[in-house]
Amino acid sequence: MSSRARTLDVREGSIPGPDKVIDGVPHWKRSTVLAADDLLDRDEARLELRNPITLANWGFYINQGRVPDPDVTVASVPHWKRLTIRTWDANRPGAGASGGRPKGVKETKPRNTAPNPQREARRERLQALLAKGEVTPQAISEFAEGEGISERTVWRMISDLRETGA
Repeated sequence: MSSRARTLDVREGSIPGPDKVIDGVPHWKRSTVLAADDLLDRDEARLELRNPITLANWGFYINQGRVPDPDVTVASVPHWKRLTIRTWDANRPGAGASGGRPKGVKETKPRNTAPNPQREARRERLQALLAKGEVTPQAISEFAEGEGISERTVWRMISDLRETGA
């Protein structure tokens, strides 16, 4: 370790708390200090997180470069010190830091409710096809191909039309 002092930007819980405090001075047992220098492999490192994630997600984090560089690589296997993982985890943004809908929102459907003339015209053409009673797999396939949509979308539209009684 270098002789220059390192300053860490850490949050609560990244460094183990002192084993005892004597006259206001924190003291750690040797085992506690050594535990901070333990080398952890991929699986052990992910289990050290406050909110453990799946091994697949941890591998994705590693491949995307979203975790700190390994402290040591042994036989092509990355290893991190426990303190490195705890410090990184303590400084990660918490839940809700990314985009998305606000927590607790019950709305699950798309927000775009503006009228779509193309969609309405397609719906009317499908209603006409249903009125003729020509709902065969061949007719559905031709309709989907003509409209440039999937057959599954046509069947969904038919289901919606039947539910609304149109």
